[in-house]
Amino acid sequence: ATIVDNTNCAIAEAAPYCQLANAYQQELHVITVLVDPLVAWRRQAHGTPLTHVIKQDLVLRQSILEWPVWFPQKVFAL
Repeated sequence: ATIVDNTNCAIAEAAPYCQLANAYQQELHVITVLVDPLVAWRRQAHGTPLTHVIKQDLVLRQSILEWPVWFPQKVFAL
C-alpha cells in the first residue's frame, strides 16, 4: 500500500497513517522533503496564503526534531 500526503506536518497528524500501516503489517517509510517556504508557496496552485505556508514549514521543521529516533523517517532538503 502507498500513501502520499503533503499536509501532515506534525507527528500527531501522521500517526494515524503510521498506525494503519503497522496494523496491516506494511513496511513504513516517511519521506520528508524540505523546500524553502517561498519557493513552495510560488509553486502551489491552491491559493494558500504565504503566512500559512511559512507556519506549516515551521511546524514541519520542529516536528522533525521531535520524531522518535527509531521512526523510519528520511529527510531531504532541496
